Amino acid sequence: MLKLNLIVISAIIFIIFGTIIEETAAGDCNGDRCGCYKGYCWAYVSGTRMRAGDWWCYTQRASIARKLSMWQECCSDSDCFWHRTCGNNVQYKGEEEEYRTVC
Repeated sequence: MLKLNLIVISAIIFIIFGTIIEETAAGDCNGDRCGCYKGYCWAYVSGTRMRAGDWWCYTQRASIARKLSMWQECCSDSDCFWHRTCGNNVQYKGEEEEYRTVC
């Protein structure tokens, strides 16, 4: 009976954990507040204001903490993640026509 309970519990954990990994692997961007642009991931700079025309930046690859311009490559919005940091000190407005350097 104990073996059966362990098997059932293990199966439930595996299913839940597998679902979490699958959702994480799919990214959390759909083009509204972050997405893929010219083959690289982007995200709006401010989490409170997210409208077309707001400041945005290219985001870095996973596990890059410093601003090294090591941008996350993508083919679609779902390849990108909202929580990634900006890849350098440049923020853009519109389609890269207006930009600013921040510290």
